[in-house]
Amino acid sequence: MLECLIVGDGIAAGLAERRPECKTYSQEGLSSQKWNKEFMKKTPLVAKRVIISLGSHDHFYIYTETELRILRKLTEADKVYWILPAGNEPKFQLDVSRTQNIIRRIAADYDDVVLPISRVEEDGINPNANGYKMLAERIKK
Repeated sequence: MLECLIVGDGIAAGLAERRPECKTYSQEGLSSQKWNKEFMKKTPLVAKRVIISLGSHDHFYIYTETELRILRKLTEADKVYWILPAGNEPKFQLDVSRTQNIIRRIAADYDDVVLPISRVEEDGINPNANGYKMLAERIKK
């Protein structure tokens, strides 16, 4: 069994740079729907620790809760961490609190850990260097 697996969008990729011991399946700009479509069939989500970063690229026409629940249902791990999106792209015109609430509900249903991004770049979405450092430290446990 893998020790650590990081899945998701560009934030997941950035986190993987700081946790090179973790296997990573990520791609910049992916919505939860697109991640499920492109990776779910070929990516076993089995590890001692699984870190999920999705939702920053979701928009009104994506059923975020459905997509993330599918992902979580197929995840086998001792501990699952959710990176809570700090923001989303303005072009999506979607209040990020909607996505944050969905992630909190799913995490609560499974007794998972939610990790907010506390320090962000000017875009309001991506963690800055200190934000990534803090996240990387939290997922070590």
